[in-house]
Amino acid sequence: MSGGGHPADVAQGQCKHAEGPEKNFRNRREPTVRKGPFADTQLSHLTGRLATVVRWCVHLRVVGTASAPEQAIWLKTDAAPIQQSCGAPTDNPPCHHRHRWTTTLTTFAFLSQPGFLAAPAPQPGTPFAVAGIAWDGSTTNRPGARMAPRAIRQASQMLCDGTHPLFDVSPLGQLCDAGDLQLPNTSLERMRAAMPAQVEPLIRAHHMAWLGGDHSITLPLLQAYQAWLGRPLAVVHFDAHCDTWTNHFGEPSGHGTWVYEAMQQGLVLDACFSQIGIRSAGERSARDFVATRGGQIFTARSLRGLESPAQLAPMLAAIRQRLAEHGNPPVYLSLDIDCLDPAFAPGTGTPEPGGMNTNQVLTILEELADLPFVGMDCVEVSPPYDHSELSSQAAAAFVWTYLCGRVANADVQTRMQPGAAPV
Repeated sequence: MSGGGHPADVAQGQCKHAEGPEKNFRNRREPTVRKGPFADTQLSHLTGRLATVVRWCVHLRVVGTASAPEQAIWLKTDAAPIQQSCGAPTDNPPCHHRHRWTTTLTTFAFLSQPGFLAAPAPQPGTPFAVAGIAWDGSTTNRPGARMAPRAIRQASQMLCDGTHPLFDVSPLGQLCDAGDLQLPNTSLERMRAAMPAQVEPLIRAHHMAWLGGDHSITLPLLQAYQAWLGRPLAVVHFDAHCDTWTNHFGEPSGHGTWVYEAMQQGLVLDACFSQIGIRSAGERSARDFVATRGGQIFTARSLRGLESPAQLAPMLAAIRQRLAEHGNPPVYLSLDIDCLDPAFAPGTGTPEPGGMNTNQVLTILEELADLPFVGMDCVEVSPPYDHSELSSQAAAAFVWTYLCGRVANADVQTRMQPGAAPV
């Protein structure tokens, strides 16, 4: 969609600033109602008024996408001269030949715009970045996670200026959005093969937050971080599922095998792998796999009724102690939205009742904000199954809280250097 202007412009088709598709839009005439023995003049009047309202909506859409200074200029300074040049009365809204469009439509159905928190495109020296990985070819139940990057970005718009109530900082001004990675849509092997060339330049330039996508994206991300840092990572893993199965319903890999594969490939420090919220059905060997490798598992059942920092202190202390015992290695955060109970996140592919609540996850993210994180992903949001954007809103809040925690702890961070972790 393009074009716009005030009612007089469109009705008269006289706006000399209109060009291209806009001109076609502006040249549309007022709808007319044929007059006859049974014509109602009031109906004709109301039809014309309706057309005016529609054009006002178009105008407001244009103004609404502008920054506050641009709105002030358009609505106050430039209104009279531009309108007069178009032959329109100056008490009507202006036609903006200098306007810009911010569209939510792109070349494919699930590729998303605008940016998270309306962040701009990447610029050199921007510390933090968000990127989408719109892939759900490895789901075992309900698909739709490929549409999550767009939904999470849209939900993030409700965070306004992004100032966090606990950290009292905003990532805006230090955050950019790299858009969605360009990946094959149907082959897991080809998707993973296409990721390194796009992921590696981003993690070298920015501290990244990745918007999934299903959980199969985490394995190639860990491979990229391990290759860049030259060492295995600690992982904090929120999930309803252990994701330690040795196969994906007969296939060698999928969104439920990435933990097993990461440990087999030496991408992670087994003893510094912490799982939070686990509760799904599964054989004991899979459920206890991380613990048998020396990691920690905090089940959803063990966390019932624990919400405040004081109540969660033993779990938080256990994670910190394990990291300290291994020299505080770089930490990666992987957050599957189904760690939440379906009451808080119904929009996910494999919902599991009896899960965590939103406050618990936020408390843990806030209390662990000073850990040496190197990046994060938020996965498994499925907008087609969401209700009132609950899951997307939660995901946006989690990513935002993580980013604000990084900004708030900037004094203890070192900038990314080849072979060294941003902590």
